[in-house]
Amino acid sequence: MMSHRRRSRAAGSPPGDASTGTPPTPEKSGRVRPWAATASNRKVLVFALAFRAANALLVRTYFNPDEHWQCLEVAHRVAFGYGHLTWEWKRGLRSYLHPLLFAALYKTLALLHMDTPWVMEWRLSGLIAWVLGVYSILGHKEFRYSPFPVCSSSATFSIDVLRFSLFQCFCIALCIYGSLLLLIHYFHLSHIQHSLWQRGTEDVMYYLSKEAYDGRVRSVLFLMPCHSTPYYSTLHYNLPMRFLDCTPSDSKGTLDESDRFLTSPSEFVGDVFGNLSAFSHIVLFESEERHVLQLLLHNSFLEMRRFFHSHFKIDRDLQSAVVVYSWRDVL
Repeated sequence: MMSHRRRSRAAGSPPGDASTGTPPTPEKSGRVRPWAATASNRKVLVFALAFRAANALLVRTYFNPDEHWQCLEVAHRVAFGYGHLTWEWKRGLRSYLHPLLFAALYKTLALLHMDTPWVMEWRLSGLIAWVLGVYSILGHKEFRYSPFPVCSSSATFSIDVLRFSLFQCFCIALCIYGSLLLLIHYFHLSHIQHSLWQRGTEDVMYYLSKEAYDGRVRSVLFLMPCHSTPYYSTLHYNLPMRFLDCTPSDSKGTLDESDRFLTSPSEFVGDVFGNLSAFSHIVLFESEERHVLQLLLHNSFLEMRRFFHSHFKIDRDLQSAVVVYSWRDVL
């Protein structure tokens, strides 16, 4: 009778109860932890934020004007009250949602009195190796397309090697050597892409910011194609500045200021800006410098700094350097 009762109890027990000694799983008991599905999402979010922060701190080059003019410049105007809005904003074609994210950061820095050139110039060079490691696992790559098949082949071959014969040890050493060469190749290309190539337009704004902090800048004229440099979001001083406008014209066939300057630099500057006495500093590319050099010297402008920009042709001419001229009376 007792044995029959025990057998009945065991037959009626659900799987996972005390008779088997194993606790029921959340799926079988109908209870799933609410945080289980979000744990991986949090890791992805933290990783993405860390990557973007490192990317913002390490990149010192200027590639896409929209990175500044459609985001940081607008955010700077919202937070500090001055900054340039391109024609798209004046006609209501863009949304403020994205710039407001950066405007909140700008406002926080202003409230903490940390919006100074020292903070802007602070570099965390120790994160370079970390960024290289992160870039190596991204799915979309620009200059890393060619080495990837070699990396995949090396990794597959290494996994396949299970017994370490003399030949296999040689192959493993060869794979390690190839991986080191690829790492050096990655580091070299990344250093050029993020720290050297097309950095002149960033460097010139940091230089002008320092000069403005010391009270040596009254106004600036940029004789270069529109949106070639960052603007108030990097200078961070409310000074009069002027660049060549490229707002689309309502009249078909009308050239904007950028095209008129590139077509006839010396004549355009003389007709539009006169003797240039309204500006204390003039910034231009080296490729256009020779066309207006005599005009600058005639109006008492002297070369102050020359910043490397590129080894290769970017747009119409080789923009190898960015040059800063200053009026003699402000030296």
